[in-house]
Amino acid sequence: MCAVFVSILINSSYAQSSDDFREYTNNDLGFTIEHPSEWKVEEYPKDNPTEVYFTIRENIEDVIDNGSDLLPASIFDSRFAIIVEEPIKKVKTLAKRVQVELDKFFPPEYKLIRQNPVTVGGNDGWKIEFRHTAPDLDYDRHIFEILTNGNGKFYNLQYIEDPLKVPETIPLVNKMVESSQVK
Repeated sequence: MCAVFVSILINSSYAQSSDDFREYTNNDLGFTIEHPSEWKVEEYPKDNPTEVYFTIRENIEDVIDNGSDLLPASIFDSRFAIIVEEPIKKVKTLAKRVQVELDKFFPPEYKLIRQNPVTVGGNDGWKIEFRHTAPDLDYDRHIFEILTNGNGKFYNLQYIEDPLKVPETIPLVNKMVESSQVK
């Protein structure tokens, strides 16, 4: 019963956030993006952020008591993130950065679905889409990463979602990606 209630809340959160977008700008990291107004924005680490997370977690946590063991923690994994990295000496090109990422995906936990070139805010990029499963942890996620560069940095736009919820959230995430601009 509790899981059904939370599922309704999640679906309601997606529907509410589909029309009202808010602009987020991070001058230090050099990007601007629009995100659903209902989604929480978290910068990490707090003292010198290099990652920004957009989640619907806040709406769910408002309903669930702190420390509740009634639901798996993975229910809160729906997120879109932008991770900013300084290039390292060995990885100076986008093609090399993409290869580093592809080398991390190994069977049986990761299954590559597709990869293709994309454009993000006028910059060349590469999209890697895969499925991550860990049967022993009852974990199954659909993930895509879009790697692009600008301002001498690499940007990793990451989407992580329960495969059953992808049809509901992918339109919002696609709108976020389309709105993103590297300054």
